[in-house]
Formats: sequence, C-alpha cells, structure tokens
Amino acid sequence: MLHAFGVKNYYNLNMAAPVVLQKGVSFIYGICGSGKTNLCRALGDIIEFCPDSRGKKSPRFYYHFSSQGFDLIYEYDRDHRGQVGHASVVIPQFGFSFQCADVLYEAMDIFRVCRTYEKRTAVYNVICMFEEYLFREFRVIIPECKAALQENLYKDVLKTKEIDIEKMIMKEPENMTLIVDDLEYNGMLNPEMLIDAILSFRHQAIVAVRKSKWINDIYGNLGQYYFMKNGNLLPASDCLEKELRSVEQLKNLFVKGYFDEE
Repeated sequence: MLHAFGVKNYYNLNMAAPVVLQKGVSFIYGICGSGKTNLCRALGDIIEFCPDSRGKKSPRFYYHFSSQGFDLIYEYDRDHRGQVGHASVVIPQFGFSFQCADVLYEAMDIFRVCRTYEKRTAVYNVICMFEEYLFREFRVIIPECKAALQENLYKDVLKTKEIDIEKMIMKEPENMTLIVDDLEYNGMLNPEMLIDAILSFRHQAIVAVRKSKWINDIYGNLGQYYFMKNGNLLPASDCLEKELRSVEQLKNLFVKGYFDEE
C-alpha cells in the first residue's frame, strides 16, 4: 500500500510535509480548483507522467510504500520535459540506500536500475515485489486526463462506461491501491458501489470528493479524511484541532470581557 506521499512545486501543490495515508478508504475533500485533480495526477506520476503545460517547474515527489513488513521510500525530481533525476530508493529494513546517478525517462525505471546494481537476494526480491505491485495493483482514474487512462487497465472503460468493480477488487484485495478523482461526477464508477466494495474487501483507495456527505464514521474514522487547502493536503484531525483551539481562545476572550461594550 501507499503509506505516505508528498509533492512539492507541482501545479498549485506545495506540500509542507508528506502525509501518512491509511488502509481502507481515504477521502480527499476540497472545493473546485483546490487541487484535488492535481493531487491525483501527482499520486499517479510514478506510473504515468502527466506533462505540466506551464512548463518550467521541477516538482519533487516522495512515495513511501509498505507491504508484507517491508518499506520502500522513493524520492525523485522531474524536469519540464518529464525526465527523472536525483532519484533515490531506501529500504530501511535492510539498511539499503541507492542514489541513481543517471537520468531516467520513466520513474519506474528506477527498479530496473536498482536490480542491476543490487546483488543481495533479499533486497532484490523486495525491489521486485514493489515493482510488481506498482505495475499490477496501483491504479489511477482521472477522467479529466484521458492520457492517464489510455495505457492502463481502464482504457476500455472510456468506450463502455462500465466496469466490473467486484471482479477488479477481488483480484488482489490485500494489495490493490485505487486512486479515483472526482468520485461523484466521473461518469464511470458508481460512488456508493465503489465505496461498499472497498470497505468489504479492505484494500486501499484514495478518492477525491466534493461533497461533505462522505465525512461519516460509516466509511472511516477521522484519520481517513483530508482537506485540500492552499496547495497543501491537511489531515482533517489537524484542521479540527486548530478550529477547536480557535473556538476555545474565542470563548476565553468572551469570559474575560474582551467583547463587552464600554
């Protein structure tokens, strides 16, 4: 699963720190234009480069994957042409750290390069495991960006507008990560059916939503909700804690008579 993610200098996104994500459903809430689609593009950058039409930025990506008791942390930059540089991979359990000296054309190329240089069987096997996970079980649906759909599992969905969700999820329920932009309005997936299927099989999904109805303990605890604000992804629990502190401060001012008329 995708344990944590961070991105800097990508469209309107400039996350102050990586955000830890949960197993099950994580809801990303935000108004139109807040950056939800950009975030989904950034999440999927590792498997599908989406060019920045504005050209001159060099975003930095941070992925922390976790599976079967192992972690793999992958960081890299992209230039405006899409080439990957300053790529590094860490597997903490083995004390393994690899800095790629070459420019890569695809972010996934790092796994090929790692395998070339790493001879320890255990590390080699973990690298292969995460590569297989990303290749087969890491899926991104961004209706606004057809290019991101053309080469993955959902290319035929554009024609049929239908998908066998149960079949898809039951394939590898413990490993799949599904990222869906604009859950309510994508015209491809039934939102309630998708959420019910994800909850039933307990794998990971990250969905961008506009409606607050999804903020409900039926779907997950407070730690599974996030807000897009000023190009940042903020855990809902942090936002609410700040709001509660503000309310408490306001109450104290009232008690002290700060707002009393002279």
